[in-house]
Formats: sequence, structure tokens, C-alpha cells
Amino acid sequence: MELVHGVPLDRCVDLDQETRNQISFRILQLCLREVFEFRFMQTDPNWANFFYNSDTNKVVLLDFGACRGYPEAFTDYYI
Repeated sequence: MELVHGVPLDRCVDLDQETRNQISFRILQLCLREVFEFRFMQTDPNWANFFYNSDTNKVVLLDFGACRGYPEAFTDYYI
């Protein structure tokens, strides 16, 4: 456990379009890596579970209380 700095994604609506595009890209990239690379996904789609840190320009995923693993046969079907 560690303290992370940032704001929930639902507070990012007023950021400039380029920053919001970068945030969206990182979330999509994370989602695809979770399913196809890690085969383990955080499954609580609550925007408060994602923080954006403008100092580091990173998206941080919080709260792994609801997670699920996926077998390779399942993910390979979608690839």
C-alpha cells in the first residue's frame, strides 16, 4: 500500500483536450494489457478508482478489491 497523489478522473473533465486524450489512451492501453498481457483485470469500473497525477502525467489504478483472472483460451479467442 502506498499514498498516491492525483485526482479522480471525473474531475478531469475541464482539462485541455490533449491531456484528456492522453488519459483516455492510457486507460485503454491499461485495459488491453490487463486482458491480453496480464490476463488479470480490475473489474470495478468506478472512475473514482482511477487517479490522474498531473505532475507525473500518469493514471494510477486504485482498489483491487474486485479483480478477475482470465484463462489464455478465453483471451486468445478475442485476439
